[in-house]
Amino acid sequence: MDAIVDALSRGVEQLLGRAGGPLHMRLITTPLVAIVFPIRAGLRDAREGQAPFLWKFFTNPAEGQRLVRSQ
Repeated sequence: MDAIVDALSRGVEQLLGRAGGPLHMRLITTPLVAIVFPIRAGLRDAREGQAPFLWKFFTNPAEGQRLVRSQ
């Protein structure tokens, strides 16, 4: 357990140490994009009356395969 905590703390320390370096905006934009696009897709599914993507994927294997191919 100590090894996991140590690895996580080193990772956070190194990530924050790069906040002032080149390409520092990616530390903001990447998580922001990873949050915004799924929310938009979920809202679109809700407007169209479709079940959420993961629900369809896990409850109906044939539909899940079709969804993966369509993305």
